[in-house]
Amino acid sequence: MTGSELDYHRAVKAFYEYVLPYEGDPKAQLKIVHTFRTVENADRISGSLKLDDEQRELVQIIALLHDIGRFEQVRRWNDFRDSRSVDHALLGAQILSGGLIRRFVSDPRWDDVILTCVAKHSSYSVEDIEDEHVRMHLHILRDADKLDIFRVRAEEPHAVFGAVTKQGIEQGNVSEDVVRTFMSHECIRIADKKTETDSVVMIAAMIFDMHMTETFRMLKERDLPGRVFDRYAFRDAETIKKIRAEADRYIQDKCRDSLPCV
Repeated sequence: MTGSELDYHRAVKAFYEYVLPYEGDPKAQLKIVHTFRTVENADRISGSLKLDDEQRELVQIIALLHDIGRFEQVRRWNDFRDSRSVDHALLGAQILSGGLIRRFVSDPRWDDVILTCVAKHSSYSVEDIEDEHVRMHLHILRDADKLDIFRVRAEEPHAVFGAVTKQGIEQGNVSEDVVRTFMSHECIRIADKKTETDSVVMIAAMIFDMHMTETFRMLKERDLPGRVFDRYAFRDAETIKKIRAEADRYIQDKCRDSLPCV
């Protein structure tokens, strides 16, 4: 292997070596599963874009590393909530830039795109990224990550979600401002969430920051965010019905698009 080549399988070996000290923690196990689900999603999206082999390897490596900061976050704070610990994306970029990145990628010419994607993958917006190549990789990663966040919210126990409970989600109402934001096809900021029920709508609103046509096809075939809504017997059922119908319409419209929006 020459120094300029990307090797995903080498990176996977290095990833398992890195996470070995954390593997006894159930929270870390959740993030290992999430990491590889995100890689799978990202690879399918990149395949739909007809990227060359080198760029597809880069897509996989970026997805592999995107949550590398989670392991130190859970070790130091035992909490995945950035607001109560640290910005895990920035922490991950800092850890990688401190020398760890060389375990995964031998050639530093890839560092900028990898570190930018890791640092920005959980940002509210990435519209400030001017480099088209970096922005494309960010959109692939963020779509792939959100797809698996939907899976987690549809399948995993509520204990992994932080402060919200099933009862709190079911018994609360959706705030008027949250409804208004959702119906305007905008993402919902954590600071604007007023009830536990709002948290489900906030997750559903991630669709408004997804970019690739293949992503919307994957949402549709996996019945997401529908399966998230199906977990709950909402007291505010009429509002949720309205929100779910709007989400379905939006996804259907995006599935008809013939070109990715990057």
